[in-house]
Amino acid sequence: MKVLVTGIDRGLGKTLHAVFGGTGLNRGNAEEILASRDSYDAILHAAFNPRRDSDSESLYGAVTDNLLLTERLARLPHKQFVYISSIDVYPKNGGRHAEDELIRPETANDLYVLFKLMAESIVTGTAAGALILRCSAMLGASARRSSLIKILEDEKPKVELSPDSVFNYVLHSDIAAFIRYALENEMTGTFNAAARETMTLGEAAEEAGKKVIFGSYRYDSGQISNQKIAAVCEGFRKTSLETVRAYALEQYKMRLPAHA
Repeated sequence: MKVLVTGIDRGLGKTLHAVFGGTGLNRGNAEEILASRDSYDAILHAAFNPRRDSDSESLYGAVTDNLLLTERLARLPHKQFVYISSIDVYPKNGGRHAEDELIRPETANDLYVLFKLMAESIVTGTAAGALILRCSAMLGASARRSSLIKILEDEKPKVELSPDSVFNYVLHSDIAAFIRYALENEMTGTFNAAARETMTLGEAAEEAGKKVIFGSYRYDSGQISNQKIAAVCEGFRKTSLETVRAYALEQYKMRLPAHA
């Protein structure tokens, strides 16, 4: 299978490139690859400019990175297109969100969310074999240093979020396993790549046996239905706590103090 993977320098894109191989796209070679018009069996689009704040001078750059790149990739000859989106596209209204929910763009609370929704629309409207993965917080060897990772790694962790911040955690390895299954079975549509239960940062600190200096901002991932993806991929039947434990064992080769 001839595969193109974007965002290969960090995060999930780096993991997917290691797993699937193929051609890797980053800022250094993007124009060359896009101009070549090579054809691919699958395009795995994990690149994204994560900045949530833009102004009149930087907005075009954000549009280019997030929307125009997606459109240009979708124009390349391909059979299947996997777009990595986010559960943050769902409105923060206290409900439990499933893939068939209609989301209105005015519910987007920042550019990150709006661009994710717009990129999803580009992919579903123009790409062949479109598969959208709305991912929750992701854990893996190349994941960014999130509040959770600081709690697990630092001797005296200090984070900006409050202890009652709610997160849903999944593993890079489980996402890669689902993508492989989906490509082999030519699956299309939208899937919530999320754990079946959430957890708080306070619970993570207790699990890790760490005394953490917390901030005041509260994040809430919302309640996400993962029944659709869990029905076909065992890795997503875990809770967030089970995912964090698996990550700690996978990444640090150790069990967390609270359940050693």
